[in-house]
Amino acid sequence: MKKFLIVILFVAGGVVGLIYYLGYIPVSSLRSVTMPELRYQMKEICGGSQLYPPTVENWRDQSSQFFSPNGQYYADITDSRFRRAEVVKLYRADTDKLLGTHSYFKVRIYCWAPDSSGIYVADYVPGSGTDFLLSTPGRTGPVKKLLVP
Repeated sequence: MKKFLIVILFVAGGVVGLIYYLGYIPVSSLRSVTMPELRYQMKEICGGSQLYPPTVENWRDQSSQFFSPNGQYYADITDSRFRRAEVVKLYRADTDKLLGTHSYFKVRIYCWAPDSSGIYVADYVPGSGTDFLLSTPGRTGPVKKLLVP
């Protein structure tokens, strides 16, 4: 019985480890507020387009740093070194000090809050292809406001 339990725990740990490595477990050092009611209002709140990934409207204006309205903070997005995920990093603009991170398989960055108190993001998994039999729809999680500490 002990051997069976050890095997079950080993397999479960391996599955959780694989899901973590693939980026499907959100990891964040920033406090956040989940705002699911804003999911369909982000275009109006953000002036028509999201910051990342770039949309048709802003693909030419894409830069690697997204500054807050008051200029005190900026967000940057990179790939994780340890897992297959994108990482949103928040910094103080005057010192380039890292304030915190949030990562998931893919991340949408909508815009900064008008008062620079945080940045609106959503975790998402893009759909796969347009093949008739094998296509899967993408899914976007609820809007989160990553709070500036």
